[in-house]
Amino acid sequence: YKNLQNQPKSTETTSTGSCGELLNYSINNEKLIFQGSGPMTNYNSNSLPPWSSLSSTIKTIEFPENITRIGSYAFYNCISLTNIIIPNNVNSIGTYAFYHCTSLQKFTMPPKVTVISQYLFHGCKVLSSIEIHDEVDSIGSYAFYNCTSLRSFIIPTKVTSISSYLFGGCKSLTSIKIHDEVDFIGDYAFYFCELLQNFIIPPK
Repeated sequence: YKNLQNQPKSTETTSTGSCGELLNYSINNEKLIFQGSGPMTNYNSNSLPPWSSLSSTIKTIEFPENITRIGSYAFYNCISLTNIIIPNNVNSIGTYAFYHCTSLQKFTMPPKVTVISQYLFHGCKVLSSIEIHDEVDSIGSYAFYNCTSLRSFIIPTKVTSISSYLFGGCKSLTSIKIHDEVDFIGDYAFYFCELLQNFIIPPK
């Protein structure tokens, strides 16, 4: 008779495959591991990533240094993901990439990424810290919609348009800094930002 209760758990690779011309993935227990280089495939609502059936179990993600693109819908609905570090060689992050990552707490934008895509952090309810560099020049609509833990935000100096529904539902947002070169604020950009104080309309 063996006491199996105290035996160490073996690691188990539950899914493997390709996700780019030179990029592969594997899932080992709760870790999604990418290997290779270059851009990740862009996915969509009709063709989700091959790991999507296990998205709710993924807690950590490991990237190779030379990955250059995070595909659209890459981590859609990864509700257990709490933290992610994107390599500096990434120059593009597709739409919906972190949609409904409801446990994601903080994010730092890689230095080569200049566009924050539509719906990028939509529904990331505990995301409270976002570090964005000054080279970002575009932020798509709904990018921070329903980020209900976001408390403050500074519009990067190269961004001149605040898209529709950008901060809609950000009910904890109390402070936003908008520079004078912003010349457009879209419909419902601050919808239901009920704690927002001292808002100043830019002169343009």
